Amino acid sequence: MKHFLTGLAAGLAVGYLTAPRSGKETRDQLKSTADEKTKGVKDKWNKTVPQVKDLVETVKAKVGMGQSTPNLFAEMESGRMDKYKVDANNQQEAVKADNNN
Repeated sequence: MKHFLTGLAAGLAVGYLTAPRSGKETRDQLKSTADEKTKGVKDKWNKTVPQVKDLVETVKAKVGMGQSTPNLFAEMESGRMDKYKVDANNQQEAVKADNNN
């Protein structure tokens, strides 16, 4: 997608620069086109952001993730630490068992 957009932009630039118009007409047309496209992107952005926020809230509610992100990460890390503690205890017991034999 990135390459497509780059090629599109390059093609448009070459087309505008080689068009049989004066420099002022070309600059005015470029500015007009850029303003139209920018307005379109802003409109789509303003429509999309609330939809994404609603979707995120819906997913959080369905999954039960109503808690704040820092708390969620703290719980995840706590779970990892508990796993490491259990693994360490198992290794210590295995070493003690080997030493007793």
